[in-house]
Formats: sequence, structure tokens, C-alpha cells
Amino acid sequence: MTETLFGGPTLPPAYPERAAWGTAPKLRAWQQEALDSYFSTHPKDFLAVATPGAGKTTFALRVASMLIDSGVVNRVTIVAPTDHLKRQWADAAARVGIAIDPNFKNADGQHGRGFIGVAVTYAQVASKPM
Repeated sequence: MTETLFGGPTLPPAYPERAAWGTAPKLRAWQQEALDSYFSTHPKDFLAVATPGAGKTTFALRVASMLIDSGVVNRVTIVAPTDHLKRQWADAAARVGIAIDPNFKNADGQHGRGFIGVAVTYAQVASKPM
């Protein structure tokens, strides 16, 4: 792995076989521009909007990885619309070294041992937001 401008590792896309030809070893232009914007402004909130398959998961996991590595965050919560998508997110996160518990239930109170965060559905958040 090489280092980025902001000191984090250069991670490949979570699913390189789906990445556009020639983009697997590096971020796409829009991803790099959004990453630069994020780390130059340090926003409280950041919205990345892109078409399906454009690399939103890769972008979000790169930001999460860099924030974890720099000690800015120590927990990650991924909110997805369906159980299938929360498992897909957990699988993608695992590919870049972020252990996400996709089996978390609100009644559990905390994520499973060995995980740095959870993937939950919108319904889980709605039924127990705290």
C-alpha cells in the first residue's frame, strides 16, 4: 500500500472486478476530488451523490479507513435500507480491513467482539435511534 496526500493508505475499490477498467488501483477522479474536499474542509456532515456502481461504497470506506487510522473515529455505523445491503456493506468493509458486524440487533446493546462497528437497517434506526 502507498500513502495518500492525507497520510492514509491507498486502498483498492472494495470490488475491483466491478471497477471501471483502469481505476482499480486508484480512486476515480470524482472520488479523489470528494476525498480532497472532505479532508480540506473537515465537515461535520458530508453528502456524496453518485449513480449506482459509481463507487460510493469505495469512497465511504476510504474515508472511514482514513478516519480510523488517524484516530479521529473509533466506531463505524453503516445504515442501509435492507438486510441484504447491510451484509454487502459489511463484506465490502472487510475487504479493506474494517470489521463491521452485520448481525447486530438493537437488543444486543453493543456489537460483537472483534468488530469496530455495525451495519443496521433504516428500520433498526427508526425503532431504536439511540
